[in-house]
Amino acid sequence: MGYFRKHWRGEFSLRVSFWVNFVLFNIILGLIALLNSKQLFTDNPVFISRIAISLVAVQYFMIFPWQIIGLWRRGGGKILFDVAGRLSYNDCL
Repeated sequence: MGYFRKHWRGEFSLRVSFWVNFVLFNIILGLIALLNSKQLFTDNPVFISRIAISLVAVQYFMIFPWQIIGLWRRGGGKILFDVAGRLSYNDCL
């Protein structure tokens, strides 16, 4: 719980907030969704739809706001494109 709270408050570095908690986390979630879709292949489309809707709801209403708000707070309230630009600029130094 402490890890999620630290990101929510913007206490991680900008690199960790963006590359680990945003990019890497979304890649892992996408791979999990892909693996689950292949394993859940069944003849019941209602069951598959319920699982898919549940996963999308969790992703967009819980995980995505946590990622964006933590990144926003770490970036000092700047627009996300500015945060990404600062990340790439700092990586070149």
